[in-house]
Amino acid sequence: METLKKTQVGIKAKIMKLAETMPIYWYVPIAYLILILFFIPTFYLGACLDFPDTDYSKLGLPDNIWYRYLIVALLAPLIETFFFQAMPYYFLNLFEFMKRHVWITIILPAIGCLHMYSLQYVLTAGMMGLVFQFTYHVRSKKGDPFLSTFLLHVLLNGMSITMQLFL
Repeated sequence: METLKKTQVGIKAKIMKLAETMPIYWYVPIAYLILILFFIPTFYLGACLDFPDTDYSKLGLPDNIWYRYLIVALLAPLIETFFFQAMPYYFLNLFEFMKRHVWITIILPAIGCLHMYSLQYVLTAGMMGLVFQFTYHVRSKKGDPFLSTFLLHVLLNGMSITMQLFL
């Protein structure tokens, strides 16, 4: 039992060290692939449980595709990274208890997800929030947490808009 625990701690430490030291041009694409893997089960769950589809027309986005890219793929990630990753991480880390229990700083901001277009989207956005917050935490040791999280979010939202054009 003790050996298993040491192995788990060793693997966790190696993963964290790799994520902390990896150059941003490798980290962002790998994290993007992990996010895509999170998407698959939540969309499958939504299909199995017959969640209602997301009605994007209620969002009031303009029909012009360039405005969508500007708003959804650039402006939204910038604002959301600041308010949902940077600010909570900064303020939660002011408390010694939070520094010792880092998992709280990762989970807490993801729970307050504002993407309530549908239950399926809440699940998906919650998973994305976990990965974004994990990215912010891990990359804070490298010195580029905001940029890494922002670029990951831009890539995800940009690909989402591009897929809507072709599907």
